[in-house]
Amino acid sequence: MEQVDSLGTEQKFKKTEIGEIPVDWSLVRMGEITERIIDNRGKTPPLSSEGYELIEVNAIEANSKFPNYKKVAKYVDKETYLNWFRDEHPATSDVLIPTVGTLGVTAIMNENRGCIAQNIVAIRVNSKTNPDFFYYYTNCNIFIKQIKQVVMSAVQPSLKVPHLLKFFIPIPPLPEQKKIAEILTIVDEAIEKSDSIIEKTKELKKGLMQELLTNGIGHEKFKKTEIGEIPVDWAVVKMGDICEVVGGSTPSTNEKEYWNGDILWAVPTDITKLKGNIISNTGKKITKTGLSACAAKLLPEGSILLTSRATIGACAINTKPMATNQGFASLICKANAYNWFVFYKIVSMSKELRKLGSGSTFKETSKKSIRAIRISIPHLPEQKKIAEILSSVDEEIEKETANKGKLEWIKKGLMQVLLTGKKRVKV
Repeated sequence: MEQVDSLGTEQKFKKTEIGEIPVDWSLVRMGEITERIIDNRGKTPPLSSEGYELIEVNAIEANSKFPNYKKVAKYVDKETYLNWFRDEHPATSDVLIPTVGTLGVTAIMNENRGCIAQNIVAIRVNSKTNPDFFYYYTNCNIFIKQIKQVVMSAVQPSLKVPHLLKFFIPIPPLPEQKKIAEILTIVDEAIEKSDSIIEKTKELKKGLMQELLTNGIGHEKFKKTEIGEIPVDWAVVKMGDICEVVGGSTPSTNEKEYWNGDILWAVPTDITKLKGNIISNTGKKITKTGLSACAAKLLPEGSILLTSRATIGACAINTKPMATNQGFASLICKANAYNWFVFYKIVSMSKELRKLGSGSTFKETSKKSIRAIRISIPHLPEQKKIAEILSSVDEEIEKETANKGKLEWIKKGLMQVLLTGKKRVKV
């Protein structure tokens, strides 16, 4: 980015209530640059099944510049929009600041669309302040630190308008504000493009899984079975016919000699927090003595670790031998089943797996019910081809996800130096 390459280092600073800022910047209270405040606190409008979106806190997300209209579930009709709110609804470039929930995450209106719920405040800045610059400032550490100072002692943290209006904001000259906003907007647009690629690739994967795991590759003749039509040379088998289903266990936590050893020991959260399909490490490890003292089994590399308790159906393939706790019904594939093909079959059956769960305290799927699951399966060479296609799509998703993460890291670093004046842009 040319704008980033042209950044210069600021030399002269002055001390202020929020730290050092460039000598030619001003430190103001938010109230000094606010032209209009829209606060619908206490107002709950009559709702409609369609019409104008009612933007609630959940539609304002981290790393998303604009409201996520896909998260909108409530609407108001035209009459309510015009009469109930009158002109008390946000316009383009108003900054939306939640007053409850995840404080310090904001959005900017990208069009005159919808109205705001009572736990959001819309701020319209004056002509001396660039709205995009103001938006980015409300997401930076200086602003978030001021929020924490206000709400840290509250039982139920919340912001009020008087709080906001007293917050300090370092203000560069208007041309510099615009340039800073332009640079950060370029990065945001790149992040948005990357996010779009990820979502489209996920949709592609979804369609491929539906086609390949049901109809296979290049088949023209199909047969009817108890689980639907499948290619004539595919078979319907029970999961227990192609995999050994293995439970887990937990060594006594009172015995120190059982813990902090060399054996990887997975719990469901080790799976659910993964960003990919592979697990190579675990949060806790046990000793050989601990493994011997409980019913856990050391799963060989290439097993499918499948969660069966609370969170049912999350899975990953291990790249190193490991044991699990009792929240798993892991699969060790036999010679007639390719582990990655079975993995994708399980991913495609997540809803069915959850339906198998039973229990009043928390849902759990038994090893017996998993062994009894019927799936369609081709010969081994086709299993591998199908898995290779789906794995290649997953690789693209992981590659683009890493690219998005890098862009978010760049944005965070730029905000830190640009919004504090440590780096200056050429105007």
